[in-house]
Amino acid sequence: MNTKRYAELFRAESRERLAEMNTSLLALERGEGGERVAELFRAVHTVKGMAAAMGYADVRDLSHSLEALLDQLRRGALDVTPQIIETLFDSVDTLESAIVAVSQPNPDPVDVLRAIELLEGAAAAAVESPGTNPTMEWPVMRDAQATNATAKLASEARSSTHRLRAAVTVAPLNQAMSAAEKHHRFVRVDAARLDTLMNLIGELVIARGRLQEVARKAGNPAMSEAVLQASRLIGSLQTEITTARMVLVGQAFERFERMVRDTAQSLGKQVSFEILGSEIEVDKSVLDEIGDPVMHLLRNSLDHGVESPSERRAGGKPIVAKLTLSASRERSSVVVRVSDDGRGIDVARVLERARANGLVEDECGNLSDSEILALIARPGFSTKSKVSDISGRGVGLDVVATKVRSLGGSVELSTDAGAGTEIRLELPMTLAIIHALLARSEDEIYALPITHVVETLVLEPDMVRFEDDREVLLVRGVTIPAVRLRDRVGHPRCPRTRGHAVVLDLPDGRVSLLVDEFIGQQEVVVKNFDAARGMPHLFNGATILTNGSPALILDAQGIL
Repeated sequence: MNTKRYAELFRAESRERLAEMNTSLLALERGEGGERVAELFRAVHTVKGMAAAMGYADVRDLSHSLEALLDQLRRGALDVTPQIIETLFDSVDTLESAIVAVSQPNPDPVDVLRAIELLEGAAAAAVESPGTNPTMEWPVMRDAQATNATAKLASEARSSTHRLRAAVTVAPLNQAMSAAEKHHRFVRVDAARLDTLMNLIGELVIARGRLQEVARKAGNPAMSEAVLQASRLIGSLQTEITTARMVLVGQAFERFERMVRDTAQSLGKQVSFEILGSEIEVDKSVLDEIGDPVMHLLRNSLDHGVESPSERRAGGKPIVAKLTLSASRERSSVVVRVSDDGRGIDVARVLERARANGLVEDECGNLSDSEILALIARPGFSTKSKVSDISGRGVGLDVVATKVRSLGGSVELSTDAGAGTEIRLELPMTLAIIHALLARSEDEIYALPITHVVETLVLEPDMVRFEDDREVLLVRGVTIPAVRLRDRVGHPRCPRTRGHAVVLDLPDGRVSLLVDEFIGQQEVVVKNFDAARGMPHLFNGATILTNGSPALILDAQGIL
C-alpha cells in the first residue's frame, strides 16, 4: 500500500483524536469520573488501529502500551493519581510527536514506555496482592511478589501483543472504522480546495458587478433579465461556499486548555479555565489567523494578570483564579474576549515605564483604558523588568494589535485594579468578501467596511464646527470628533463645506469621517495589500470595483 498517499489524512484524523485525548485528560485531572477514562481509551484505540493499518510501528506500539495502562484504570486496578496523570500527559505528547513525524525519524519513546510499564507493574502487584494499595506502591516494587507479578504480566503482554498486532492491522478495514456508513454525509476536503473555491467565487462577484453595470448602461431588457438570474445564482453559490468554510471556534479554542494548564503549572499558579461560545461559527480563514493573538492574550493573563496563590489569599480572593475565553456574534462580527479576575493592570507601573521611554508627558497623572492599550501594545513595551520564556519582551500585545488590525478588526481593553482585566477582539466573520461603502476623495475611490458604520449624513454648512482647535461634527445636538479623508490620504483641502460624512463606532468612541461623496454600497473582494515603506496604517487591503478599477480598503481605526 502506498502510505504516502494517505499520510496527511492519517495525521488530520489523528489530530482530532489527540484533541479528544487532551480534553479527556484535563477533565480527568479535574476529578471527573470513569467515562473520561473510557473516552480516552477509545481515542487511543482508534489511533492504534489507524497506525497499524498504515504500518506506523512506533505510533502503533506506543498507542498499544498507553491503551494497556488505560485499561488498568478503566477496570479499577489503578487509581487516578497525580503521577499517573503526568505520565498520561507525557504519553499523549510523545504520541503527538510520533504522529507528526510519521514520514520522518520518530522520537524515542523509551522513557514514556518505561513509565507506563512501571504503572502496569503496580497494577499487576495489586492484583496478585489484594492487600496492597496500588497508589502507594507506585512506582517502586517493594517485594518479590510484586516483582514476580510484574514479570508475569510482561510475559503475557508480550505474547498478547503479537496476537493483537496481527489482528489489528486488518481490523480498521473490517470496520470500515460501519463507521463510514454512519458518517456517509461528510467528506474530508483539502483546505486548499476551499480556498481556491473562495477565490473563484470572489472573481465571480467582481464579474457580476461588472455585468450589472454593463446591463444597466445597455438598457436591454433581455440582457438585464439574464444578468439578474446569473446574479441570483452567483449569490447562492457564494452563500454555499461561505457556509462550507464556516467552522466552530471550539476547534481552535479547545487546544488552549492544555496550554493554559501547562503554563499555570510552570508559573506555580492555580487557574480555572472556562471556554464559552464554542458553538459560534466563523470563516476558516479568520479562525486560522486568530490562534496566535488568543494564545498571547492567555499567556499574558496567566503571567501578568493572575496572582500567585499566596497573593490571592492575602488579598482575600479564592486561591484558584478564573480565566475565561469566550466568543459571541455581534452584528456582522465575531467578538472574542479573554478575561481574568487577577490583579488588573498596574497603571502606575505603565506610567513609570512610559515616562522613562518618553511616551507620555511627565505631568501625565492618569490613563484611560484606551490609552493604556495604546501604550502596552507598542513594540517592545513591557512592565516586567526580567525576561522569561513566557513574557517580558514586549511583543505579545503588539502581535495581537497588529494581527487584528490587519484582519480589519479592533482591540479594546478594560481593567480594574485588583479585580481583573478583559481584552475584547472584534473581527469580521469572513476575510474574503465584505460589504463596504464606496467613498470618493478627489478623483480616487476608497472602500470602507460597514462593520463599524452607524449612519451616513449629507453635510450642511452649520454641521462642521471647531471646539478647542479641533474639528467636530454636530449631529442632532451631539458633537462628534471629525476626521477628513482628504487630510489622511494627502489630498488638498476642498474650500467647499458640503459633502458627506459617516459616523463610525470605534472602541475609543464615535468619530465622523468627512468625504467628498459616497457612491454607494458594494460587496468587495479583499485582496492582500502590501503597504509601501513609511506609509501610514490607513489600509488593510485592496479590491477591484465594478468598472474594473482598483480601490484601497480603509482601516477604520487606522484613519484616526
